[in-house]
Amino acid sequence: MISKRLFIFSFIFSFSIFKNASASDSLKLKLPINFSNSDALDYAIPAREALVLFEKDSMMAGFEKLAYALEVLDKRENFNRAAEYAYLEIYSFLQILAKKDLPEGQQGILLKALTEAFKPKGYDIARELDKLPDDEKNTELYLRLRIFASMQVKVTPDTRKYLQKLLEMNPDLLQANVLKASILCSQKSYDEAIKYFSKTIEINPNYAFGYGYRGLCFYEKDKMIEAESDFLKSIELFPKNILVLNQLGILYTNKKEEQKAIGYMREAIKISPDNIWAYNNIGFAYYKIEKQDSAIYFLNEAIEIDPMYEKAYKNRGDAYYALDSNERAVVDYSVCIELNPSNARYFVDRADAYYYSKDYDRAIMDFEQAVALDKSYYYAYKRIGDCYYSKNDFANAVRYCEKALKLKPLYFDALIRRAMSYTRLNKYSLAIQDYLKCTEIEPENPLGFGNLGWTYYCNDDFKNCIVFSEKAIQLDEKAFYAKFNIALSKLRLGEIETSRHLYTKYYEESKLANNKLDGAIEDLEDLIKKDILVEEAKYVLDNILLVEKK
Repeated sequence: MISKRLFIFSFIFSFSIFKNASASDSLKLKLPINFSNSDALDYAIPAREALVLFEKDSMMAGFEKLAYALEVLDKRENFNRAAEYAYLEIYSFLQILAKKDLPEGQQGILLKALTEAFKPKGYDIARELDKLPDDEKNTELYLRLRIFASMQVKVTPDTRKYLQKLLEMNPDLLQANVLKASILCSQKSYDEAIKYFSKTIEINPNYAFGYGYRGLCFYEKDKMIEAESDFLKSIELFPKNILVLNQLGILYTNKKEEQKAIGYMREAIKISPDNIWAYNNIGFAYYKIEKQDSAIYFLNEAIEIDPMYEKAYKNRGDAYYALDSNERAVVDYSVCIELNPSNARYFVDRADAYYYSKDYDRAIMDFEQAVALDKSYYYAYKRIGDCYYSKNDFANAVRYCEKALKLKPLYFDALIRRAMSYTRLNKYSLAIQDYLKCTEIEPENPLGFGNLGWTYYCNDDFKNCIVFSEKAIQLDEKAFYAKFNIALSKLRLGEIETSRHLYTKYYEESKLANNKLDGAIEDLEDLIKKDILVEEAKYVLDNILLVEKK
């Protein structure tokens, strides 16, 4: 049976833009071709009329219509440059049929194949091919029809068998190389696919489809220079290919050349104003360059076109999240969950939005759902630890960080959070061990050194607090928390004048940097509560840190 899937191929003879072409359900390739309405209309109607006349046995009238359609198609450069296997093969079959020089059995089967392929119920071509005489089975057309017939719901072993024979018989047949390359691409055999797409370009140097798909294979192999070159060549040959334009947009977004990305995707929208992918991808590009209002505008357009398009909700949720509009982000992530409840990432995204709204219980529930869906989701375990830390449940914070570390032993963020929890539990030696490991994992990250310094302070080791705080400052001159920890440690060591000088210096630097002083003030107030260096702590507060508030 020719499948219902092949019914989609009839769009070559229809008046709509073809947006979802593939050789079979297993060939869900990313860059299907597309023709504008004007490209299709002037040959579509006579081609269909020809097939109808053939069905009615009005052969002469049918061939007249077919000849006209083929004459128009021959003038279409876009067709030869952009058509994929199914288009090329059906067009070639029409040309063969128009010559009227086939044996009667083959001509009848070919006619049936063309007319019935565009009907939902289809037609069993293979059964008719089996009836042909043996001498007619050793021909190129027979193999091509066998391939055409074998592609029912997906590419079958028969497809591969007959395709291999066809390539051995005629290695320069364009559509055979296109199909072989497309199958390999769908199987993620990108190196082999590149070879066959290169062959299609060798056969037809102006074959935009070949460049587009070879570019896709290079892209999947992370060969961005080659991918970019092929995508640009494809667009040069066929400027109306909206999906290659989209792919260029994605490539440039990933290269952090967002303005280029937006330009190509805007071109895609000009060609196809209802192009949901372009609206979504432009929105994502604006999100990446932190222009969230523009991102939301284009993502709104995508959602208006397709209210079920979950990626647009995801990206719009991310844009709202970046704007700290956590309630709106929760709404969009909730739609994503409704549309795809098995996607653990959506639960994590919503949980993060809950977390920053300080709704820790809801956040924990969503993070728990994420790990229920994906037990290897170490980030979700660590974030549950963050929630418990924020709830001052430090024992549970440690427990969930340990779950994350079992999955990823060198997980810096989980080590930092566990160490912070140990510090709050007064388990300073365990905290110090974790922080030291953090400094080994990320020796250029000031957080490990700065927090290690604070832990030494909590353990009354003020000299080591100064040593590691200085290392944090060397890595980040804006690490004001570490600077004030040094001033505080100097105070605890009895170096009163040095401490006052440092507090004054760091206060002025903080003022210029708009840095908040809350932590430094709280630490001094804590000394006063504990009846430690009360007069000295009050002096710093009254004469340095809080002097402007008087």
